[in-house]
Amino acid sequence: MFMILVIFGIPAILAYFVGAWLDTTYSIRPMGSVAAIVVAAIVSWTILIRIYLKLSREIRKIEKEEAELEEAENDTHIT
Repeated sequence: MFMILVIFGIPAILAYFVGAWLDTTYSIRPMGSVAAIVVAAIVSWTILIRIYLKLSREIRKIEKEEAELEEAENDTHIT
């Protein structure tokens, strides 16, 4: 849970400050904040999806290894 908090929290905090800076620097109030929040959300979800895919690959690899071990054990018991 802490990892998810960091993944969404840090970009949100950065978006707050960057959005405020964009709003005041370029006088485009609320569009700078909105753009920063959208970018932060895209970055957060991209990181989360990449982590999910990595974990999914690792789990499939472990399951494949376990299936091969079971198959090897069954082959030795039969003969």
